[in-house]
Amino acid sequence: MEATGIYYLSCARYLSSAGKFVAVENPLKIKRFSEMSLRRSKNDKKDALLIARYGNNTNPHRWKEPSEEQLKSQEVQSVIDQYTTSIRRLKNQVHAFSNSGLDNKIVIKSLKKMIKEMAKSKLVLEEELHRLIKVNFEAELDLITSIPGIGVSTACLIIGKIGDASSFERSGKLTSYFGITPVESYSGTSINKKGAMSRMGSPKIRSMLYMCAISSLTVNPGVIAMRARMKKKGKHNMKIVIAAMNKLTRQIFGVLKSGKAFDPNFV
Repeated sequence: MEATGIYYLSCARYLSSAGKFVAVENPLKIKRFSEMSLRRSKNDKKDALLIARYGNNTNPHRWKEPSEEQLKSQEVQSVIDQYTTSIRRLKNQVHAFSNSGLDNKIVIKSLKKMIKEMAKSKLVLEEELHRLIKVNFEAELDLITSIPGIGVSTACLIIGKIGDASSFERSGKLTSYFGITPVESYSGTSINKKGAMSRMGSPKIRSMLYMCAISSLTVNPGVIAMRARMKKKGKHNMKIVIAAMNKLTRQIFGVLKSGKAFDPNFV
């Protein structure tokens, strides 16, 4: 089945508890499979058949059911994300109305009040998310935040998504899950783009890891050394940042798998 919001979850948990083999796949993978199959029409019956064919042809990995604590964390994070989007939208409206040339102070005042109330509610949820992670995943939180460049908010988001990382066999699987696998765009001498990512995972994690990567370029020994090597080879800045995101992900995988805090001598 596809991981469509929360709608797949009840079905996946029920079938898994009944001992059935369950695979939950990124919808983008199914879409790419559909494009390869040159499918031109779409309805529920054909979608179901397409997913069945995908499962038969690709042999996907078995789904590991998240813990109750992990699911609770994901729910809280989901609402935080909604608040973030709503606040950004309202701020854009304030900016638009403030520059409209009309003296409509009551509208702007109302919007600012909504922003303030949402910001308070968001802060409460962020504190609750940190509490849930601290209580249920304290060891994982300490391990991830031991990596220079990664803060508590990013660590909480990652833990909420992956738990203890035991379902990932190697670091490459985790980078693919996050959707930060580098994508080359190179052909002859005319096409050599500055760098891109697969973007198949969580946009929120990518956004947070991007900011962490920028910070890590000056504080994380492994990333600093990698940046120097890439600069020497003339690599574009964006490729360096993407590489930094991948480096951080490998470090996250390393500390979670080993159970040992970040070691600057093993980068």
